Amino acid sequence: MRKRREKTMPPTLEGALEYVYVLVGAAVVAVAFNVFLLPNRIASGGVSGVSTIMHALFGIEPAYVQWALNIPLFIAGVVLLGRQFGVKTFVGTVFLPLVVYMTKGMEPATTNPLLGAIFGGLGVARDERDALAHHVADRALEERVVRAAEHERVDAGVAEGRQVL
Repeated sequence: MRKRREKTMPPTLEGALEYVYVLVGAAVVAVAFNVFLLPNRIASGGVSGVSTIMHALFGIEPAYVQWALNIPLFIAGVVLLGRQFGVKTFVGTVFLPLVVYMTKGMEPATTNPLLGAIFGGLGVARDERDALAHHVADRALEERVVRAAEHERVDAGVAEGRQVL
């Protein structure tokens, strides 16, 4: 029986494809956020959830809240996890709120909170699956930073940030 030869991609194409996964994943999450979660006032976890709450309470644009929280978290990630933390993470950190901002005028797909939660969750879960499958760090940034802080016992204040996030 012959062994199957695996087809390999050139490294540059493989690297470019990973960025495509980051951009497509961020776009899917942003659209799911704007058409399912935000109109139904469903606060998912992390920064997106905080941006939903800030929007509901104070009318602050969710994209601005996401940038305001994600950029410092990214910097903390670089400090705690090192430079290898990645350019792809930065791309996802900046691109997701950009797409949230660009798609803010989209009509809600449903006004039923249960359907909004189900389909919004599917949009976010699809991105998480792709990020794990392709080793792309573009979501759950705050969770990784907080885990690293807890593991390294860097600063109790940062480790306690998990309660806030």
